[in-house]
Amino acid sequence: MPSAGQMALHNEWEMAKPQSSDEIAAFYRDAQHLGGDLSDWHDQGRRQELTERIVQWAKFYEIKSVLDVGCGNRHDLTALRDVAITDLVGVEPNTALRQMWSKNDAPPVLYHNLDDVPFDLTPDMTILMDVLEHLLNPQEFVEQVCARIPVGGYLVEATATHDVLNPLHLKSNWGWLPDGQLRRAGFRQVNGFDRAHLWKR
Repeated sequence: MPSAGQMALHNEWEMAKPQSSDEIAAFYRDAQHLGGDLSDWHDQGRRQELTERIVQWAKFYEIKSVLDVGCGNRHDLTALRDVAITDLVGVEPNTALRQMWSKNDAPPVLYHNLDDVPFDLTPDMTILMDVLEHLLNPQEFVEQVCARIPVGGYLVEATATHDVLNPLHLKSNWGWLPDGQLRRAGFRQVNGFDRAHLWKR
């Protein structure tokens, strides 16, 4: 049963009916109910367990710097900051969420989109959680993310293309996973929990 936050975002999506990549990007930039949807998702025990596992991996692999692509309400960044990881960078296109952060304790560096992140930023760990299923061309985005991960760097990835009931998960992506593309780019899976995978380049 969808939560109130999920239903509000689903209704916003149905009203907008975005089709092209530009329209989808504009939706996520302007969506007013994205924060509520993400808060409801992160309130669930299953998602909290994923955050806990990300923190455990960061501690075990002695991660010092993190780039979270699609950081949403910054739940994962906050959990990492709470264990004294301070070199944190977030990418979040949603205007309402960025304005909310400007009034609170935002990550040290925050970017509107991946293209704005300097190429000399080479994080120890990149987080890509529940992003690819929302993109019209996820393969191209994976390539862009991989270009910023150095040899020896880690990628935390989860892709919900199995969830065909969520209207925001594009039908063209149903069943697709980035595993083969990541392996061809020099990554190997070194850990996993539930549907989250930890890759090392």
